[in-house]
Amino acid sequence: MREFEETRAGFSFGPAFVVLLGALVVAGGFFFILTAELIRSQANDRTRLVEATDAFTSTFAAERNDHNVVPASFRRLGIENLAEFVESRQESQEISVTMRMPGTPGLELRTVENDPRVRAAIKQIADDGDHSVIEENLFEKGRFVGRTIFPSVASNPDCVSCHNVELGGPKYELGDVMGAYVVESDLTSVTYNNLAYAVSAGVLAFLGGGLVARRERRRMNRVVTSLEGQVRAERDKREAEAFANFLSSHDALTGLSNRTMFRDRLDVEVEACSSGQSEDVFVALIDLDNFKSVNDTMGHDAGDALLAEVGQRLSSLVHEETGLVARFGGDEFAVLLRMGGELTHPDQLGKKIVQSMAAPLSHEGLSIQSRCSVGVAALGDITGGDASAFLKAADTALYAAKRAGKGRYRSFDRELKDSMWKRAALSSALPIAIENGEIYPVFQPQIDLGNGQIHGFEALARWNWYDLVISPDQFIPVAEENGLVRQIDLEILRGAASFAVELGRRSARPVRISTNMSALTFKGAGLAEDILDILFETGLPGEQLTLEVTETVLMENWGDFHDVLEVLRAKGVRAALDDFGTGYSSLSYLRQLQFEEIKIDRSFVVDLGLDEQTRRLFAGVIDLAVGLGKTIVVEGVETEDQARFVVEKGAHLAQGFLYSQPLSPTDASAVFVEGSLQGAREDHEMRKRI
Repeated sequence: MREFEETRAGFSFGPAFVVLLGALVVAGGFFFILTAELIRSQANDRTRLVEATDAFTSTFAAERNDHNVVPASFRRLGIENLAEFVESRQESQEISVTMRMPGTPGLELRTVENDPRVRAAIKQIADDGDHSVIEENLFEKGRFVGRTIFPSVASNPDCVSCHNVELGGPKYELGDVMGAYVVESDLTSVTYNNLAYAVSAGVLAFLGGGLVARRERRRMNRVVTSLEGQVRAERDKREAEAFANFLSSHDALTGLSNRTMFRDRLDVEVEACSSGQSEDVFVALIDLDNFKSVNDTMGHDAGDALLAEVGQRLSSLVHEETGLVARFGGDEFAVLLRMGGELTHPDQLGKKIVQSMAAPLSHEGLSIQSRCSVGVAALGDITGGDASAFLKAADTALYAAKRAGKGRYRSFDRELKDSMWKRAALSSALPIAIENGEIYPVFQPQIDLGNGQIHGFEALARWNWYDLVISPDQFIPVAEENGLVRQIDLEILRGAASFAVELGRRSARPVRISTNMSALTFKGAGLAEDILDILFETGLPGEQLTLEVTETVLMENWGDFHDVLEVLRAKGVRAALDDFGTGYSSLSYLRQLQFEEIKIDRSFVVDLGLDEQTRRLFAGVIDLAVGLGKTIVVEGVETEDQARFVVEKGAHLAQGFLYSQPLSPTDASAVFVEGSLQGAREDHEMRKRI
């Protein structure tokens, strides 16, 4: 672009200069040609005049004899008359021609040369015996004169004797230069005329050239403008292509490599390790902890700043020659690093990454904690050794780190290897199991602590796989990865609703059921309609259904859950916040969504008999929930002491192995028809004694 601007600037000055220069060249050339032709023609005319004079002299000499003696002075008189005749012929012309015939200086007959330069030239000719003609064109006394000097050579004995007689002695011999013909043309007037013609020609050339240049300049401006547009368009196109190419291999926010580029580099490194060209390679997958809460509470600008900072911190740990940092999307990052130096074990890389995130980020006066979970795998620990298995191993380690808590790292080891193999087997068998009805609900009673009766059941999913009972903790994460969890959740709900309707018909009492919904189930559209369809198909009233959701559901799908709950609540469906007290924002969700039930996680119950601080915290949670008017459900009650404490603190419902383990539909129907469980009766009696 700069080159075009310089071109245009130069072009605006150039045409005028070129036209002027061209006009000067035309004028100068025209003047030069006219002057050269004038000089040439006048030189020819002077030569012809001398030739005519020589012819006269020759004729005169031929007629002269002893009886016809004409003195030399008469001959010169004839020459002078001829010169006067020529000059008189030129009086009406712009060019006047004069001719004279001086002798050699000091031996003149009658004509004496007054011009010192001409006298010196004649003397030089006479002294050297040079018969060459001298041509001169020069400015002299305000005139432009063309002059020709022809040597006058003594070629006739009579002329020699005549001159000698006239001079009174033997002054000349044959072949001597006796003088010169000096013929002059006054070219001043014609030269001025030629100069005027040249100036006129130059002006015409300038005007004509200016018109042409103006037209050409306009045309060139259009061309240059068009070229500028083409160059700008081409530049924009190339910049867009370069940016598109960059985006095809890099993340726009952080500038890091993307998943595709990372995978390509990983393939290269794996191949190098397989061929023995490099040492072992480590891969770390990183997820930021509570990143969604940063976006929700501080804004997306803060979230973007956190992502950019994480990218910089990870990049500071890796040299371009030995590794690569990439952003896979969202809050997912990856690090590829060759083993070397102090880095000899995956744990060392995981520890460095976790430590690099320890310092908080300051953004617009806010402090953002950038904790992360990290899963690390070494290529040497992977069976098969290809890139896909490598990433899968690191992902398995990451999942284990996240389950263990936040701000942790986990390396892929034999335990995780066995777990990954099992997950792969489950992933392969899960679609067929769903199709064949191998995943089914079991029912754990929920006891009303006020009367000791069975209040309802929580429906829990089970998978009977080759006579092995697989718990939801094992196959639900696999179903979430495969996109099958919504189908499982709805099938469990359908089975539980059918069970409740059938049991209610047999017992003539309403049967309440609760069932869990995964976070991913709420991501698809039409969930509320699917649930209402199941209620309609099975005939279960909405008042007998409670949907249990964890805080994870709320954090990841707040808007979707709110919309679904609004539709279902109009039909009487209740909502329960599961695992209350284990998250970070439960109070906020309680205030905004108005849950009917709160389920206290079993982690509060386990240490009630051992830890006084836990007992106080549990009591505080109960008081808080009761104060909000919620139905309190306590999970994981397994001992008498736990049950007594729960009753003392005013919980409404309880479930756990003290009362019953999850039951098959047949066993659950039997205990419901009976009306109570032994453990429930004992708790009821205990409450009466209190």
